[in-house]
Amino acid sequence: MALRNELRDDNGFLWTAKWITWDNWYGNMTDGAAAVHAANPDLLIYFSGMNFDEELRDIFTRDGALAEKGLAFSTLPYVDKIVLEVHNYDMTGTDTDCESKLEELTYNAFLAQDESSPEIIRPYPVVMTEWGHAQNEAGYASVYSTCLRDILPQQQVSWMVWVLGGSYYIRQGVQDYDETWGLLDHTWKNWRCPECIASGLQPMVANTLSSVRGTEPVEAS
Repeated sequence: MALRNELRDDNGFLWTAKWITWDNWYGNMTDGAAAVHAANPDLLIYFSGMNFDEELRDIFTRDGALAEKGLAFSTLPYVDKIVLEVHNYDMTGTDTDCESKLEELTYNAFLAQDESSPEIIRPYPVVMTEWGHAQNEAGYASVYSTCLRDILPQQQVSWMVWVLGGSYYIRQGVQDYDETWGLLDHTWKNWRCPECIASGLQPMVANTLSSVRGTEPVEAS
């Protein structure tokens, strides 16, 4: 159960600025998580970070904002149900290499899974609940896409692609809006880019599964 999608700064809406603090984040997240846990103690509870859910480091590190404020999860009855979710995009096409991409993601999120790291308070599972790009050959050939298709299975990070649907009833004032990032085409009947799925996402799915099963990875076609 996810609690909040893509917290961000005021983005021009001044009435929200005062709420974007780690104190309020902690209070609202723990209140929401307590309600979810009371309703169903078996559910995993997804906590998102700041800045469009790209930054989680202040949640799990010993020198992070929560630790500095004395805000902890360790005594909460659902602490073992918490999952950290992260989003990642390359909207400006500035990703240049996979090593830098891995460093960025490890610093902001993946380190939370490292049980041996002295930097973290306790380990948490991490899921990349959003990543994606235009569903075409150029999108899949980008450094961003190529790197994530390798990095996520290697780091044993679960993932979800944004977005599945190929169109909307209405979006941005446009009826029957076409979603060029959708895995499905405009009719929702076929893959938007079948060759991209076959050579890109299908091997990634197989490699994600093989990484946790200990089997040999699959090479992209």
